[in-house]
Amino acid sequence: MSFSENIDILHLIQKLKQIGFEVTHELVQRIRKGDPWTFVSIYNYLFFESEKCINRNISHGISPEAYNKNDEEKVSGSGIYKILKTVFGYIPRLTLEEFIANNHAKQKVLMCQDVIKLIQDRTSHLKACDTLNKEICQQGDGYNTRIKTEP
Repeated sequence: MSFSENIDILHLIQKLKQIGFEVTHELVQRIRKGDPWTFVSIYNYLFFESEKCINRNISHGISPEAYNKNDEEKVSGSGIYKILKTVFGYIPRLTLEEFIANNHAKQKVLMCQDVIKLIQDRTSHLKACDTLNKEICQQGDGYNTRIKTEP
């Protein structure tokens, strides 16, 4: 692994710790290998556990059946891609086939950093909407029109 790839992984690990994701030595090793299920677990945390307003935003934007939650309440790779495209308007750096393969670690790390930034920005926006006039927040704000706030 190159120096720049190690720096990218270090930045991702720092961001994951900042949002409360448990980082272990084993997790870091799996990230280095590009293990798809490690990234699936990170995305599940980001989408459904890190911020309630993001979970609500996803559920308003797309039905749970559409993103293929399985018996363990985890979203699959295809479900993650559907959420990224439909709710966040994000076009992934990798095809789904590349994402679910056991390689492409650098691109998966960079993609995960992109998504963390998207979620942080969306969270800030949604929290601001909670304190502002809700009608103003839903008009021409540059975000997906699926954004809705709780009454």
